[in-house]
Amino acid sequence: MIIVPRVKRVFVRWLYHKLFYSSWCISLMDKIPSIFTFLLAGIIMSMVIILPIKQMAHAHTFSGDESAAFLALVRQIGAELGLVNSNLPSNITLAQEHAEHATEHLDANTTKELAERNERISNDLTRELSDLQASLKAQPTPASQAINEEVTNINATLQDAIAARIEPDQLSNATVNALAINDILGELLEAYGAAYGIEEEGEEEGTNETSTNETGTTDNTTETAASQNTTSIVDLAEYQSAQSYANQSNQMLNEIKSLAPSNATSAIPNVENGINEVITAINNKAPFSTVDEIVDDKVLPSLKTAFNLTQLSLEE
Repeated sequence: MIIVPRVKRVFVRWLYHKLFYSSWCISLMDKIPSIFTFLLAGIIMSMVIILPIKQMAHAHTFSGDESAAFLALVRQIGAELGLVNSNLPSNITLAQEHAEHATEHLDANTTKELAERNERISNDLTRELSDLQASLKAQPTPASQAINEEVTNINATLQDAIAARIEPDQLSNATVNALAINDILGELLEAYGAAYGIEEEGEEEGTNETSTNETGTTDNTTETAASQNTTSIVDLAEYQSAQSYANQSNQMLNEIKSLAPSNATSAIPNVENGINEVITAINNKAPFSTVDEIVDDKVLPSLKTAFNLTQLSLEE
């Protein structure tokens, strides 16, 4: 035990009272909560201001065309996922092909753009599609219910991706949605052509032509008479994709009817009739040239009129 001399003890007691009970010290102690609150508010405000600026520096504003393409892409992936389910358990090979198609649609550029808005969703979508492919190739093949659950999860992630990637005003914009229908129709023609062994331009040298038809659309498939009129399906997976894309375009139209300008709603039935004619032709395995003609001469002109897109050149 240390014994402090009495004089020192008195001095220490005096100094303690001077330090902690003087008026200036009491005033300072009263102000500490206010000072702390002020500093905390400053830190929070800095975060609110700086973080959005940092995010804006790494992201760009997507155009209506880009958003339309993304909407069509989501529909394509969803269509392929539906075909995974519908081919199980009877045809695991076709289910695997459609899972592969779904993964191929999500290219590096798309995941990069999605990651600009939400990196977690981009990573989740990439991983889930890869996991689905792995599950379908596993031995023994997993039960259909397990695959259905994976597909359900991916569809939920796709909806999250739409919310993260597309601005609300674009999501409800008639032009953006009409362009998305145009894009899915272009993918429909590509898939239907592939079902008949018709190569997309650039895939087969010396046999491809690029032509512009009366509606202003660009036809990027080969134009040989034999391939255009063949009625022999050579790729069943592509044929199923074309069927599903046709149904998707019809569903998309039904969802945006209310967005059509009031002075153009009379053209909507013409779009519906044209798409239904496409669906029937594909189901009946009509020649590619027949389906191509319906899209070019009936569906797209009516789509342009219904949504005031006459000033645009829609491309397949």
